[in-house]
Amino acid sequence: MKIIKHKNKLNFIFSKVISAAGIVLLTYTITSLFDTKVSAIFFKDFIVLGFISILATFGLPTLVLIDNKVKFLKKNGVRESLYLFSFLCSVLFFISCYIVLGIFDFFSISILVLAFPIQSSCLFFAALLKSKGLINLGGVTEPGIISFISCISIITMGVSSIESVISIYLYCSILVVFFQLCILIGIKTFKVSKNIRYYRLVFILYRKSYHLFLSSIYVYLNTWAITLVISTNDKLLVLYNVAVRTASIFNFLINSLNNFFMIKSGGVDKKLALQLGLERISRQVKVQRVILYVFLFFMTLLFIFKSNLESSFKFDVLIFLMCIQSIVSYLFFGPIGALCISLGYLQYSHMINLTIFLLQVLVTFIYILVGVTDEKLLLFLIFICQFLIAFKDVVYKLCIEKIKKQLY
Repeated sequence: MKIIKHKNKLNFIFSKVISAAGIVLLTYTITSLFDTKVSAIFFKDFIVLGFISILATFGLPTLVLIDNKVKFLKKNGVRESLYLFSFLCSVLFFISCYIVLGIFDFFSISILVLAFPIQSSCLFFAALLKSKGLINLGGVTEPGIISFISCISIITMGVSSIESVISIYLYCSILVVFFQLCILIGIKTFKVSKNIRYYRLVFILYRKSYHLFLSSIYVYLNTWAITLVISTNDKLLVLYNVAVRTASIFNFLINSLNNFFMIKSGGVDKKLALQLGLERISRQVKVQRVILYVFLFFMTLLFIFKSNLESSFKFDVLIFLMCIQSIVSYLFFGPIGALCISLGYLQYSHMINLTIFLLQVLVTFIYILVGVTDEKLLLFLIFICQFLIAFKDVVYKLCIEKIKKQLY
């Protein structure tokens, strides 16, 4: 039995590594094929694509994972159909907004960004697969796999223009979403309700996903809002993007472990769920201490071979180390934030992410107001923003202590 559990965990981690490595490989491929200016333009569009894709899901992928047993939806398949209907309404709304704003010249419409309905679908269908018990398949078909397949196609076909890269990414997106949909239909996930009034429950789902929606926006902007300032320096923007994407391998694993933790930590009784959750975190942190020491050793090696790395790749060790502060924090505390969310205390997660986001906006606004362009000062801004993100786990720890007092 233990062998099967370990095998499942290894398969889960392997599926996440493939997905996470995809974005990193695509990032390094872009920087190796194109100059700094072209790479910076692509990365800006890619950041916007990620943001609008998250907006269009309205927090529903996360809600699917933490709300597997909704009392008012008892029929198998009908519940998933309501989620699908809610998701389609949300995507259509944001498509309309994007087109209208583009027509009135609020911004220039990018072909890459127009892929957001497909990428949103990829996020949503991956979450649905996980909620149906296909956790590994859901993990491997997340948006990262699109970048992975795209990267292999770009290298194999010997692509030399950025337009071809974007076209390949769009085709691969459609391919992955089509595969996900075939699996979901194959396992008979969706059943259409004949009662039209049933679909009015969509507003209840939106109400439940509202805090998750806001939190996902804050989490994303906590990483990328800083690009509003550093985008004035194409070189620094590319280096920051490479560093964040490299660190995202570890962040993807952390987020996946959090999702896995939320799936396994569901319980009707909050007191029991908290107790079991804290026990799981305690065991996980003990294992993670070993990883932490390996991580610190890895960071030391990076400093030692700093000059070799920076001369061979478009890579900045200092920026990378700033971007992994949150990972070190996670290794200390474990999935404390995931426990808080799985217990249903979404308001805590919302307020924590909102506070960190507002602090970053304040600092960023000061930089824009003063007109800072010095590279060293911009590096200091990156350090401040990443430190605030890392501090989030400390605040979650305090929230869990408060929850313990309320329940006991």
